[in-house]
Amino acid sequence: MLFTARDGATISGHVWATVAGPAKRPGIVITNGSVQADEQMYWYAAHTLAKAGYVVLTFDPQGQGQSDTLGQSPDTDEGVPAQTEAFGASLRGPDITDWYTTAWFDKYLEHAPGADAMLLSERWRDDPVEARVDPGHDGNAFSFYYYSRLDIHLAGGHVWDCEDLRDGCAGMVPDGQDGYPGNYSYVAIDTSPDAVTGPDAALARRGSSLTVAPRAGAGTRVARKP
Repeated sequence: MLFTARDGATISGHVWATVAGPAKRPGIVITNGSVQADEQMYWYAAHTLAKAGYVVLTFDPQGQGQSDTLGQSPDTDEGVPAQTEAFGASLRGPDITDWYTTAWFDKYLEHAPGADAMLLSERWRDDPVEARVDPGHDGNAFSFYYYSRLDIHLAGGHVWDCEDLRDGCAGMVPDGQDGYPGNYSYVAIDTSPDAVTGPDAALARRGSSLTVAPRAGAGTRVARKP
């Protein structure tokens, strides 16, 4: 898809949705941070969220990838980014990002009953995949430089506040009880087959329409290992 920024620059993006699922779904827009990067760096998250039942928009910020750098006169320089480099990521970074992002939207957009267990899971404090690649065989996937805080209201109405998920807090759920069996892998989720036929098969055809139902959400801050 292409759309025009207010300065006249043409912005390139993609809308992600599965064939399976209802025509009316919550919508999510993935925007890049202050350090710009091509939208392809965020497709892994878009795929996972689409498989979880959301409609997702990713796009190249102005000056990146397939989007224009300059706008149209008289606002030619408006919106031109000041930074154009991106930082590297860790092996498990995309997995832990997708895990918490999906769980958060499941809780606050879909009101899924199992979302709390995913958010409180201890699996990332003792992850065997992380342990295999960490120089010290440390399976804790949370950052040791920054705090990963989680402050939520549980479905029962109680407040659960953990100052640092890396250290752990009372009330966390063992990974065998967090509702996701086995190893979590965004690659396995993203490459799982979509439906071929179904109520939303029209989504696979060019020019089809879809009604997006955005709802108010919330945020969390999870710091992965650098």
